[in-house]
Amino acid sequence: MKVHKGISFKVILVSLLIVACSCQLPAAEILKRITVKGKVSCQGRGIPRVLMTDGEITALTDKNGEYSLQSSSNRRFIYYTLPSGYESPVEKGLPVFYKRIDNEKGEVCARNFELLKSRRNQEDHAFIVVADPQVIESSELDLLASVVRDIKDTVSGFDPSVPVHGICCGDMVFDRPNLFDPYIATMSGAGIPFYHGIGNHDMDYSNKTHETSSCTYESRFGPPYYSFNRGKIHYITLNDVFYYGYSYHYMGYLDQKQLDWLAADLKQVPKNATIAVSLHIPTRYNESEAKPGLEGFQKNALVNAQALYDLFKGYKVHIMAGHSHTQWKTIISGNIMEHTNAAASAAWWQGEIGLDGTPQGYTVYEADGDKLTWYFKGVNKSRMHQFTLYPAGSDAKYPCSFIANVFNHDPLWKVYWLENGVNKGEMEQYWGEDPEAGKLYPPGGNKKYSWLSAGETHHLFKAEPTEQDADVSVMVVDRFGTAYTQHLSSKAPPAAPELPAAPVKRKWKMVWSDEFNAPDGSLPDPAKWCFDVGGHGFGNHQLEYDTARPENTIIHKGNLVITACREKYTGPDGVTRDYTSARLKSDKLYSQKYGRIEARIKLPEGQGMWPAFWMLGNDIDQAGWPSCGEIDIMENVGNKPSSAYGTIHGPGYSGSKGISREFILPSGRKFSDDYHVFSVEWEPDSIRFSVDGKGYHTVSRASLPEGARWVYDHPFFLLVNLAVGGDWPGPPEETTRFPQKMLVDWIRAYEAAGE
Repeated sequence: MKVHKGISFKVILVSLLIVACSCQLPAAEILKRITVKGKVSCQGRGIPRVLMTDGEITALTDKNGEYSLQSSSNRRFIYYTLPSGYESPVEKGLPVFYKRIDNEKGEVCARNFELLKSRRNQEDHAFIVVADPQVIESSELDLLASVVRDIKDTVSGFDPSVPVHGICCGDMVFDRPNLFDPYIATMSGAGIPFYHGIGNHDMDYSNKTHETSSCTYESRFGPPYYSFNRGKIHYITLNDVFYYGYSYHYMGYLDQKQLDWLAADLKQVPKNATIAVSLHIPTRYNESEAKPGLEGFQKNALVNAQALYDLFKGYKVHIMAGHSHTQWKTIISGNIMEHTNAAASAAWWQGEIGLDGTPQGYTVYEADGDKLTWYFKGVNKSRMHQFTLYPAGSDAKYPCSFIANVFNHDPLWKVYWLENGVNKGEMEQYWGEDPEAGKLYPPGGNKKYSWLSAGETHHLFKAEPTEQDADVSVMVVDRFGTAYTQHLSSKAPPAAPELPAAPVKRKWKMVWSDEFNAPDGSLPDPAKWCFDVGGHGFGNHQLEYDTARPENTIIHKGNLVITACREKYTGPDGVTRDYTSARLKSDKLYSQKYGRIEARIKLPEGQGMWPAFWMLGNDIDQAGWPSCGEIDIMENVGNKPSSAYGTIHGPGYSGSKGISREFILPSGRKFSDDYHVFSVEWEPDSIRFSVDGKGYHTVSRASLPEGARWVYDHPFFLLVNLAVGGDWPGPPEETTRFPQKMLVDWIRAYEAAGE
């Protein structure tokens, strides 16, 4: 967070000069030499080539895991750079990778470290970046707890085999070091280890120098700068807040001691590696269209940033920062990208959006080897909520334009708008004030913080419709190809048709079901299901090989679990595919004419995923497709996790011409969040589709295209499958996590029970 009081640059220069002069004192007069030595081991076996440091001097462990380092009495910690494949012990949710140097008991200090071997492959992992929780009173810890619960829910959505850790970019508290302990207790509820860095409001401003301003922070979190490895990613935390001993004043600055340590750390990292750097103050100022004054620059950017950039030459670097309570991305150079993160506290807990309109939230990063992908996650909002759309008239400066605030925008994103279904091109980006933030945070309008007011942002986009009553949609496509769409219209969007008047027969009796309650590890009941085995694409250019292996289909905890894997597999027919999955059917085992068919399913999520629960006419071998008829009770494409589709295919209305309708979950919820019941009620002249009992699509014999045949008058069998790729969803991308799982709680079939 910024400090709102001013001070002349001359005072800063004098302060820095004093610090510089103090460094010229002869070391022998004020420091005592201390040898720190010990061993780094795992299950008693020494780990070689672990980088050890006291924050200034570095040394590597030898082949036996032993080290010896010449430190001095002004160094407070000895700590290691965690090697890939290992974990540090965790206490109260904090990784413990350091020990205090005892500089009172003599010239030798022994410190041993025991690491834990990671039980999970770290090549694919994820991390959550949080900035500026900034609690100032105990009541705000309850608000923070709601953020932590949301983080925990996000973490639970990852496969258990994926390690997840957290990073906080500073300002855990708001000048209240006494709240560090309850803050730590609250954050531990996320259930993942959280690494921390220091912010300007985490410092002891009652102390006289920068060197002593971090003492309370260090007593809880350890060294203010350090590094660790996970998989192929090298992580670095830096302290770029320099307190120069006058009131609450600071600047963005890295001292030479820290830069020297960083240079030594990077010598152990191979060139072209991916590095994730976390710090508090962004390295580059990007908060307004106008250039900042000197004071604004020094408090809101790293004044010696070029020294840092020079050290990162030859690496792929992502810098994670906080401080501003706003969200933005900056391309520093061809190899450095800076991610400035909006606050977990939004606007200091005074509202649910930040000063730039970004929702209270955090950013989720996923590592696939050395590649990173990311998305913004608003608290209590869907992962698909990536922008806010405002109608025309929301911004007085542009009264005829509608506005899109795209929180996580960077230069590779595209923001398109459509008018009455016609793509009108990209919206115009501009600097401005988020309409809702302007209402919530007018200058001087906040009773708690008189200085709090909305600010300008550059992730706003505008366009002016050519027709007054036009239907307008905005489609935002992020740098990874994921599309997000919202609808805006002066006319009400078309409502889903109501179910027709109740037919004669509306009571149902169950005639067949599979509850999947066999013992864990069982295959599906062979009396009810057989497998469609093959990798020929099934007419849709699907990319998976569907197998009958337990690796792809199994009963687990009362669910049928269909698992799609990324693996090279050659089937008995000699076909080789890069993915495997499964496709089950009840063909020649069970079929039904008319009735209610339903299943309770939790869907996967990700580009290229195509789960389906559907039916085919049992005369397909004689009549062929589509003359046999197809009823798609549920289809989903993984890059639209809030949508499900109900469709029928028949002669003259098949493939892309199938008669279909989309069902969208409200409030940004996703079908991957929980189980949902997908149903059809099929009668001689109509088929009605519903999700969780809510009808959204009805097709009747009379509604078919002119001349088309109604082919839904004979028995159909059931199918359930998880396809990978294909003509509709397209192929998976680097952002798609594997394995993907489709969980089926039960499948049930009913017949009419009479009037």
